[in-house]
Amino acid sequence: MQWLHLDVETQNRLIELGRPGESIADVVTRAVAALEAATDPPSTDERLATLERRLKRLEGSQ
Repeated sequence: MQWLHLDVETQNRLIELGRPGESIADVVTRAVAALEAATDPPSTDERLATLERRLKRLEGSQ
């Protein structure tokens, strides 16, 4: 999708949610990810895999 037409109120809300220098597209991407995470919690296997990846990164940075 190239163009998304939003009403002014929605555009203003997205701008308020944005971080300094962040594009509206990035704000929308973060919002979608947050909604997905809130509505579809990861399985136990996915959570364990994520924890293992994080642990490996931490071990590699020491």
